[in-house]
Amino acid sequence: MKLIIAQKEGVTALFLKQTFRELGYEVVFTCSCAQDLFGYLERERNIDAVFMDLELKGPIDGIRAAHTLRQRSKRTKIIFTSSFSDEYTMENASFVDPEGFLIKPIARGDLEAVLQTLQNPRKGEQSGQEHILFGPYRYDLRSRRVYENRGEIDLTKRELHCLELLLHHKGSHLSKEQLTMQLWNTQEDKGVALRELIYRLRKKLPKAAIASRVRVGYMIK
Repeated sequence: MKLIIAQKEGVTALFLKQTFRELGYEVVFTCSCAQDLFGYLERERNIDAVFMDLELKGPIDGIRAAHTLRQRSKRTKIIFTSSFSDEYTMENASFVDPEGFLIKPIARGDLEAVLQTLQNPRKGEQSGQEHILFGPYRYDLRSRRVYENRGEIDLTKRELHCLELLLHHKGSHLSKEQLTMQLWNTQEDKGVALRELIYRLRKKLPKAAIASRVRVGYMIK
């Protein structure tokens, strides 16, 4: 994967750069302001992910830069980093629909979890198939609806999002930390809320093989 580091603080940029290289990822560009980022992307568009600080140097912050990046490239993933995890910050960042959110100081384990999510292609999207089958159920990739035979199963927005994450990594465990980050855009402990969410999914999809493993996470077989 080709990665860009856009960070205001040099110490965070250095940590990310060293960790990425240790893990075998290619860092193609490092910057601290949106103008430099856009200048590089004018020359090189084949970028897999940008690790974007919410507080960049200059007049354009990370959220505005991410909005511009989304308009220019749909394939480039965005992972936000920030020293703040308050509700206001999270809500503003969520409008960009980032692939991840890392709270500073960034823990190496959390960074590796995000990289693992980026590395694993979503099942079905790469092969061009129109649905994913699991047990007697069918998830339609185009409409984002779940069916059993011809009947649609009603899921809340968050239940559907959780199911999609599990289906797109079908056969592989997703850690509680990965699910929490994707579902709530936070690294706070959401263990109780996550267990309740999985419980509701199991009640609505009793024939789906949603498995859990202590200290590992959840998966659909």
